[in-house]
Amino acid sequence: MFRQAKYVISRVRKMDTRRMRAVARELSGKARKPAFWLFMDMVYCGFRYGAGYMDYRLFEFYRRGRAQRATYLTRSRSNALIAKYNRPDRAALVENKLSFCRLYERFLGRGWLDITVAGAEELAAFLAKNPVFFAKTPDGMCGSGVLKITVDHGEPPEALRERMRSSNHTLWEEPIQQHEALTRLCPLAVNTVRVMTLRLGEETHFLKAFLRMSNGREVDNLNAGGFAAPIDLETGVISLPAADKDGLSYETHPVSGEPIVGFQIPFWKECLAMVREAALAEPEVRYLGWDAAITPRGPVLVEANSLPGHDICQLPAHLPDHLGMLPQIEKLERDYELSMR
Repeated sequence: MFRQAKYVISRVRKMDTRRMRAVARELSGKARKPAFWLFMDMVYCGFRYGAGYMDYRLFEFYRRGRAQRATYLTRSRSNALIAKYNRPDRAALVENKLSFCRLYERFLGRGWLDITVAGAEELAAFLAKNPVFFAKTPDGMCGSGVLKITVDHGEPPEALRERMRSSNHTLWEEPIQQHEALTRLCPLAVNTVRVMTLRLGEETHFLKAFLRMSNGREVDNLNAGGFAAPIDLETGVISLPAADKDGLSYETHPVSGEPIVGFQIPFWKECLAMVREAALAEPEVRYLGWDAAITPRGPVLVEANSLPGHDICQLPAHLPDHLGMLPQIEKLERDYELSMR
């Protein structure tokens, strides 16, 4: 009893109660419930389902019953899944953009340069070929740490290198030309396909797939104001309206006016085949979110995420039955365990 009480106290101390109270006040009108009740319900959901206050808000737990809440892949459950399937030191190689380029180079479909080791001739050749390119920090996340560089021919290559090294933008990449169909849908950014996979034994399972789109910025990341629409894994067709983290839905793209529902992802079978092959490259990182771009010649990898995100796959607008994705994963695990007996 003493240990249990000590555990509860330690968990409560780690909670951001100030932010929780603010979220409770924010949701009170929408939920038609007192803020204090919502705050206490958040605490309960933290202990019972491993849901943080952001999960509570995003997944609309204040509208869900116990049976529905139990199906969600919450932050705590997501972290446990990541710890189970992704060895930290190998996952770090996948997350680092420079080591990612080395591991998955055959899937990149574009030139890249590590300016910390490139010779003067390599540097000059890259700049001559790419008057516009992207400079990235190896540890950038959620669309951060990316600069679009237009070469100033008055600036010596070595001076540009040192300027980029000083801000840790040490990975230079050739721009990706996306497929014209995706450009019509959203011309502001390279709109990437997110495919979530879980590898059990020798088999790679596709869990979910989404098209991530920009909503006025040069990045398509959900955490940077973008939105996502679910893709039917069998057909590659967008099956439901896009949604963002503010709860807004989009049947047509607000910038281009193009329909989102019914949009066919080009080279869909090739995209899944590429991801399936790429998933074999690092056998100790088995739960991943792959970001692929579709070019006029086919799919290319942009990056892989060993922290694949539990938000994009459970947006309320995409769950008409209000059930999360945890049962899908648990069934795959049960079936695999049975097959190993």
